[in-house]
Amino acid sequence: MTGWRELEAALDACAARGEAIRLWWRDDDAGREHPALERLIELAERRDLPLALAVVPLWLEPPVQALIAASAGTTVLQHGFAHADHAPPGAKSVELGGRDLATVTDELRAGRALLIDAFGATCLAVLVPPWNRLDPGLIERLTECGFAGLSTFGRRSAACRAATASGRASSRPVRCRSSTSASSSRPTSSASRSRYSASPMS
Repeated sequence: MTGWRELEAALDACAARGEAIRLWWRDDDAGREHPALERLIELAERRDLPLALAVVPLWLEPPVQALIAASAGTTVLQHGFAHADHAPPGAKSVELGGRDLATVTDELRAGRALLIDAFGATCLAVLVPPWNRLDPGLIERLTECGFAGLSTFGRRSAACRAATASGRASSRPVRCRSSTSASSSRPTSSASRSRYSASPMS
């Protein structure tokens, strides 16, 4: 499946067979004020659809905290700590890797404390790695940081399969992003690049 037409065709085929598809609506890079974020939350509320926002702890601004807290159908996931790239030159961007894992876990704990303080029970114990990448050695340490779930993009690694129960989705609508955050109002090309997993930690 590579585009919106293919996604629509697949959904129509499921409807014709009388089948239902479970979807999880996750939007990343939240925390800073942006009109698109306001539109996204308004749309979710108008359609009465649950929305999971992956919030970067160090990006969280008071107006955004108030906006999210006022939305009954919105839950918060932790999107790294500062969304800072620590990859060595020439490597793909990664925040949860590329350095000592003790430093990474300290940051994750601090970020989780910030989000719990801001949102309370609305903040779920789910980690969404920035750029959907993390050091495989970090997976077994996530429960020590207070996480019960891991949401990533792509097929799960052997380490992730050993540490988590399965829970997957198959499409990822892609939208343009501004330099500061939330998705723009127009989707660009394609609907799915492989699959992401949202898995409870064992």
